[in-house]
Amino acid sequence: MAGKFKDLEDLFDMRRDEQRHGLSDVGDKEKRSWRDIDRGKDRSSHSDQSKSPAQKRWDDRFQTATAQKQINGELAALFEDRGAGELRAAILAAGDRGALQDAVQAYVEARGALPADDTEVLEKAMDVRQDKVFAKVVDAVAELLKTTDATRKKVFLLKLRSRSRTMFDRRLSTRIKEILAEHGALD
Repeated sequence: MAGKFKDLEDLFDMRRDEQRHGLSDVGDKEKRSWRDIDRGKDRSSHSDQSKSPAQKRWDDRFQTATAQKQINGELAALFEDRGAGELRAAILAAGDRGALQDAVQAYVEARGALPADDTEVLEKAMDVRQDKVFAKVVDAVAELLKTTDATRKKVFLLKLRSRSRTMFDRRLSTRIKEILAEHGALD
């Protein structure tokens, strides 16, 4: 009989603890799923209940993208080199070879070298006649050929080949032939 009373004593102790401290959490509540937990987060009393959670996410994404574009535009304007932009525009707007020669020479004097990533400027600058300035163009084209696509590469190599045939400066002609050999476009 002692076994029965032992179980009753445990039962009395458990009831007394429940009265003092409330119901125990063990086994009383079923475990919540992740979906229920997320749903509870969406229905927080601290958030705006007028819009659905999907609409809030869409609005936040739109506002974030708009703000990011505005910030990028402002940063680009802040760090934009206005002098280089004007010099670039002068090269592209040059109508005759004299104006082109002056524009490219002004760019080289102001910036030190032509931009190796601006294909429009380099293609236009290939028509420069003065060998000293054309040497700077050749250096920029050599850098461009390392990174450009096959079509533009072919155009620049053909222009370099035709210019190397009409060069009077042997060093520059040799430099052009080295570039052509490096890219497999030598005669």
